[in-house]
This record gives sequence, structure tokens and C-alpha cells, in this order.
Amino acid sequence: MNPLSQRLLKIVDGLNFKDFVPFLSAFSAKAIIFKVYDSDGNGKESFNDILEVLRDLSGSFISDVKRMMQAHMNKERACVMLCICMQLMHVQIRLKMNVIEKIQSSPQDLGKVVFSFEFFPPKTEDGVENLCERMDRMVAHNPSFYDITWGAGGSTTDLTLDITNKVKNIICVETMMHLTCTNMSVEKIDHALEIIKSNGIHNVIALRGDPPHGQDKFVQVEGGFACALDLVKHIRAKYGDYSCITVAGYPEANPDAIGDNGVATPEAYQNDLAYLKRKVDAGADLIVTQLFYDEITAALEPIKDNDEVVKVYGIHLGTKMCRKILANGIKTLHLYTLNMEQDHILKANGMVNC
Repeated sequence: MNPLSQRLLKIVDGLNFKDFVPFLSAFSAKAIIFKVYDSDGNGKESFNDILEVLRDLSGSFISDVKRMMQAHMNKERACVMLCICMQLMHVQIRLKMNVIEKIQSSPQDLGKVVFSFEFFPPKTEDGVENLCERMDRMVAHNPSFYDITWGAGGSTTDLTLDITNKVKNIICVETMMHLTCTNMSVEKIDHALEIIKSNGIHNVIALRGDPPHGQDKFVQVEGGFACALDLVKHIRAKYGDYSCITVAGYPEANPDAIGDNGVATPEAYQNDLAYLKRKVDAGADLIVTQLFYDEITAALEPIKDNDEVVKVYGIHLGTKMCRKILANGIKTLHLYTLNMEQDHILKANGMVNC
């Protein structure tokens, strides 16, 4: 029997119907969350694995046809709601799916906006606890994934790995982890990749990384990689299709290509695009853009000493940018949260109802 089935049946074993009803009332529809296991040994959690769990748990209560309908109905969301014991108990099952698969399976042609949140590791234990609570609340918005950054120069390595694991396996949101080349030997990079693989995490955003604190330029460490392209090649060569690799794209060109006048020359811009294409050809599945915005210095100058007004202006600016992007037919938004909740922007753009 599937390990998932064994765990669930162990929970309810021995409860008679009189005890079972109050037991159910103690849980919401997302109270118990289990993984689907690769039962057929094909290397990934598939639709057939979901069906096996449904057969184990529902027994004679639900026909094969109804079970298949139930699984297909929720396939886009990478989970199925099992109908157990005459549909009295709902258990959410998450099918392991990488980020690009989630984006591609979303019905964007029906106007659905796919959005994701990026967070950074806080500096204190209280900050980490508060962030985890905030991320747990934000699950209600149904983001496609959470993205956890990697501190400059690898300064938050252990914390990034820990938060990434909690997001994936406790908060239960598909997770992407930043990984940079800064101050990272190949051995350190492989150590991080092995940890996230052992925690069931498929998604990595491969970056060169910023220079370490106090340095102006990136310097390749001995036994490390010189650029994101090298990192992409390494991950794809070593982990194959297991990893979903994201890379950075720069609408205004990489900062290294931008001149003293604040813009890149046409030649520098084309070279930057060509390099991005090389990263995709090397195995990248997805591109997330760097921050970009129109010049806002003039608007910020008169309000810079009023934090509350700056916050209101920031919400207005973020909302306006999202609307402009969506109006141009782009249905995928990645929100740099600065570890803050994004309710105002999401509501203003019709991405959430409450």
C-alpha cells in the first residue's frame, strides 16, 4: 500500500462513526497535507501515482471513473481532494510539480494571472519566525511558488536552505531557491543542491551573484564558477531533468553592461540578450526579470522623510506597474515582497478576491 495511505488510515483507524464526525470538524479542508509518492518507479510523481492513492483510500466507495474525474479536476493545481468515507473527510494531496510545469498548466488563456512571491532570509530568529507566519498566511492567495534568496557572498547559506525546506515541506508551497557563484566552490554548490534534492525541492534560480560585501566587482573563487552560464550547465549535467532551472533576465541590460549615463549601448544590450539566450540553450527553463521601473526620484524626493506616505506611493506604483504589464498580455508576475504582505497590490489587480 502507498505510504500516504498507510499514514492516513493509521490516523482514522479505530474511530467509530460517532467519534469520527467530531474528529473531522477539528480540521479544515487543508488541515492534513501529504505527498504523493513515486509508486510506479518512473522517476516522478505522476497521475498514475495519484490514482493508486485514491484506490487505497476510497476502496469501494468511489468508482474508478469518479476517482479519475476527481483527480483530473484538480490536476492544474497539482493536488487532488480525496473523497473519503462518503465524502465526509477532505485531505489535500500535493503532486510534486516543478515551477515551469505549474506555469504551463495554468489556464492563462482564460485570463488567470500566475503570480509568485520572493522573500529574503531575515537577520534574527524573531524575524525568521515572523516571516514564516507571514508566508503561511499568504498561502491563501494561491501563489504559484515562493522564491527564497541567497545572501550576498553566500552569507545566508544555512538559513536559506532551512527556510526553503520549511516552505516546501511545512508551509507546503512549491519552492524555488536562489543559488549564486559568489564565494562558492563547486563542492559547496553541490552540497546545497544535494540538500534541497533530499528535501524534495526541484527548483533553483542560477545566478552569478553580487560581489561580496566591500568589493566592487565579482571575482571567481578557486574551484568555483565564473558566471551563471557555467552554473546552469553544471546543474543540468549533474541533475538532468530533476532540476527546474531559472535564470535572470535584465529588461534594461545587466548592470555590468550599463554605462555611466545609466543606459546600455545598443551593442551592449544585444550582447546581453545573446548571453541570456546561451543560458536558455544550456538548460534554463524559465526567466525571471530583474527589478525595473521608470525614474521615480522626482516623486520620492518630497516624501522621502515620511515612511507612511512612501509606503502608500509604493503600493500605488506597484499596482500601476502590474496593470500596465497585464494590459500588454503578460499573465505571469513575480513580486519582490521585501518580506511584506502584498494584499493591496493583489486586490487592486484582481488577482485575489479578498
